[in-house]
Amino acid sequence: MAYLYADNADLAEVILAFGLLSEPEQRRLAVELKARVSPQAARTRPVRKARTTQRTR
Repeated sequence: MAYLYADNADLAEVILAFGLLSEPEQRRLAVELKARVSPQAARTRPVRKARTTQRTR
């Protein structure tokens, strides 16, 4: 429900789309976005391996 707190409609759409991605896709996109903002930011958090068990919500 983070999209309800977005500053604008574009950010809300990005948040919604991000939530529809698989966890590995979310991690890859997060790394790419960080690299676009700052090459150093992309290296601040290591990419985790995909979960092997089903995640419950």
